[in-house]
Order: sequence, then structure tokens, then C-alpha cells
Amino acid sequence: MNGKMINPDAQLIEQIKKNGGYVNCLTYPFRAYTITQDHLTQKVNLGMKYKAPTALNILESLSQKQIKFNIFKLVEVMYEQNCKTLACCVDLHPNINPNFLEIIKDLKNFFRENQKTTIKLIGHPLASTKDLEMAQLYRQVAGELDILGSALFREDSNLIEHLEFMHELSEKNYGKRIQLQVDQSNSPTEQETLLLVKYMKKDPVKWKGRVYITFATSTGCLNNFLQRNLYDDMYDLGINVVVCPSAQLATKWNDNLQPGKNSIINLPLMLSHGLTVGLGTANISDVHQPFLTGDMKREILTLAEASRYYDIEMLAKIASINGGLIIN
Repeated sequence: MNGKMINPDAQLIEQIKKNGGYVNCLTYPFRAYTITQDHLTQKVNLGMKYKAPTALNILESLSQKQIKFNIFKLVEVMYEQNCKTLACCVDLHPNINPNFLEIIKDLKNFFRENQKTTIKLIGHPLASTKDLEMAQLYRQVAGELDILGSALFREDSNLIEHLEFMHELSEKNYGKRIQLQVDQSNSPTEQETLLLVKYMKKDPVKWKGRVYITFATSTGCLNNFLQRNLYDDMYDLGINVVVCPSAQLATKWNDNLQPGKNSIINLPLMLSHGLTVGLGTANISDVHQPFLTGDMKREILTLAEASRYYDIEMLAKIASINGGLIIN
């Protein structure tokens, strides 16, 4: 055998430490640790759009004490892993306890004062902004958020109007970055990234550097030519990507004809086109994914193996430095 044998796992973790620790670009703290036996046996096999109402019901039922416990537990789990920055989605809906934001603001200050994990707050509306109450609530709390987020599957035919709503919200709040959750279903018929890039190219000065996307799973269903053109356009617009490997690999089975692929982004191709890719955990022990624990090492190793990508230095950057570039 030629060459010295190495321990790539240990090398990767050591490089992440040298980079300052993990950056978790996406997690849902409110519904973390809320899985029940009923959810496990009755709800878990449903698709994402069908689980969403269950997640909303859970959020509506949580007490302030439970919310604080969930967030404290999650931050401690991240801190113990040397996670220096944690981006938390603040679930927004007219029916949810309006004190959610106040609770997490207090906790954010507490953790900053105690020099633990830095928390970034991402808005996460649980209904379409076509809903006047939802839009008004988002406008009211936008100033307290660090990042303005949205899941495009909730917008459907409202895509262009919603993008303009998000841009207006950003403009009125000191140009805060916009996070769009896109193309989550691993289907060639889902083309949210293509549509938003096509729209942003009409006014690149307006959009350049303003938006980053999360998931982008279905972009890998495009043929190689379309992918390359898309990633070039994303680079020109400054659109970078957050990948949540375990969440994306759990995409529900569909019968659409598409290229043979798993439900991870085309990481090597994205990187070759200059895109910055960061890492997130998304769901933690909730109705969407009961067995996920927020293990950042598991996430980066899952990404490496699912992508067959083994550049240790780049993987370490994805788990650390890149995330900071995207969400800070």
C-alpha cells in the first residue's frame, strides 16, 4: 500500500476546531424535543406539507416554560459541540403565542452575556404572506430579527408578490439578508430556484448579495447544462446555499421521472461554480425528524458521504467559516 494511512474523521474535526468551531445555519428551536409516541406512529410518514399543520398545532400548545426549556437545551447541545453561531428560526403565525419573540430575545441576550453560542434570529412565517394578518405580524417583528426568512412552498402562485414583499421588508429594516427555503421535494417539477433566479436577473443590482437559499434539493434534478447555467447565475447574484443533509435525505419518496440521484445538493458542481455552501441541522427531535439530535459532526459526515466529496479543508469550511459568511 502506497502512502501513509490517515484518520480523515479526526483530521476534519481538528480542522473545524482550527476554524473556530461549527456554525449551524438553520435550526428550529421552538418545536425541538416535542416528539410524542402519537407523532411517531401516526404522523412521521406523511409528506412535509401534511406535517406542517401538526407542527403548528404543537407550537400553539407550548407553554413559555416549555419554550425556554427547548431553547436552553438546544443551545447547550450546540455549545457542547463547539458551535460558535446558531441560526434559529422564529416561527411566526397569528395563532402562536406572541411572546415567542420576546422569549428568544431574552435568551439571546443571556447567552451573549455568558459568552456562549451566538444566536441569530431568522423569521419563519408559517402561513403565506398573502394572509393579511401574517404579513402584518411579519412587518411588526422584522426589526427584531437578524435575517428575514421564508419557505417558498407556502407561497405557490404568490411567488413574485412574495419576493417583492420580502425585498420591501428588507429595505425597511436596514437591508437585512433574506433567507429563502426552496426546492425541498427533490422533484424535477419543483423549480423554485430557477424561477426566483430568473426573476432576480431582471434587476440584478436590486437583488445582488441580498438573498441566500436553503435546501435547493430539486436543483440537482435538472440536467447538467441547466444546473451549470443556474449556478453561474446564482454566483453572479451572490446567492449562496445552506444544506441540511439529514433533513434533505429524509425527503419523501415520489414517482417523478428524474436523473438517478439522492436528495442532497450537487455539492461538487456548486463548489466548482464558486458558490459558498454552509451547514444546518434543521429539525431536531420533532414531528418532521424524530431521531435527529442536532449532531453537527453527523451532518458534515453525512454531507461528505452522500456527495462522495472528501476534500477535508473544504468540508471544514462548509461546517464553520462558510456559515459565518452566509448568515453574518
